[in-house]
Amino acid sequence: MAVNVYSTNVTLENLSRHDMLAWVNDCLSSNFTKIEELCTGAAYCQFMDMLFPGSVVLKKVKFKTNLEHEYIQNFKILQSGFKKMGVDKVIPVDKLIKGRFQDNFEFLQWFKKFFDANYDGREYDGYEARGGASLGSGSRNGSMGQLPVVMAPPVRPAPKAAPPPPRPAMVRQPGKHVAHPVSQRIVAIDKLIKGRFQDNFEFLQWFKKFFDANYLGAEYDALAVRGGEPMGHGGSSAPRGSGMLTVKRTPAVRVEPNVAAVRPAVRAGNLIMKTNVLRI
Repeated sequence: MAVNVYSTNVTLENLSRHDMLAWVNDCLSSNFTKIEELCTGAAYCQFMDMLFPGSVVLKKVKFKTNLEHEYIQNFKILQSGFKKMGVDKVIPVDKLIKGRFQDNFEFLQWFKKFFDANYDGREYDGYEARGGASLGSGSRNGSMGQLPVVMAPPVRPAPKAAPPPPRPAMVRQPGKHVAHPVSQRIVAIDKLIKGRFQDNFEFLQWFKKFFDANYLGAEYDALAVRGGEPMGHGGSSAPRGSGMLTVKRTPAVRVEPNVAAVRPAVRAGNLIMKTNVLRI
């Protein structure tokens, strides 16, 4: 028969939850990580088999379960073992199966005192006794009625957009210059202006020759009149010894421009005189 114990705050040892879990896992070769996982009742059933062999039927115990009615079935097996061994402890099944920490921790503290009062020190292979069934893995964590947690597949982050490829650096070769569009326009305008000045300059050169040729002809005519002897186109000379100024007039030189080549042209509001051939 079992030794009944009655625990109070005075008689309880100050064991932490971690110490209690380490004790359970060491005795039963289990894998409990939380006090709440003991709400299945399977660990207490195996403790009874360890203390009092044959007091419970381990084959009926559900070691790996997450169902409420199987929790209740395990505690019924435990309560039957208590009754068989004369243990007068009433198991608070309704509280334990809720999976709350405080209720399960208080019951575990009482059971530790009960175990210490009845254990005779014999060796026990918990893993072999339950037929290699896992205890603690797959047990419910948290409140009652929770379904097994299914881990969602990890969400892969969306691939980041590849940065745009860097633009190749412009390598300037010696002796080569890349002209900017604005610079090209400035150069074109400069050439246009210089071309217009060149055309006007050529026209002025032609006009100067034309003017000089005709002006010299007029001077010769005036000189002949002052000398008292008008001169014709063929020219004449005064008799020697007459005392008169003899001037031989050179026919006026006429510079005839090529009309087809020299013509005024109006472009962009500017007068451009072009000449290709100068005839003197």
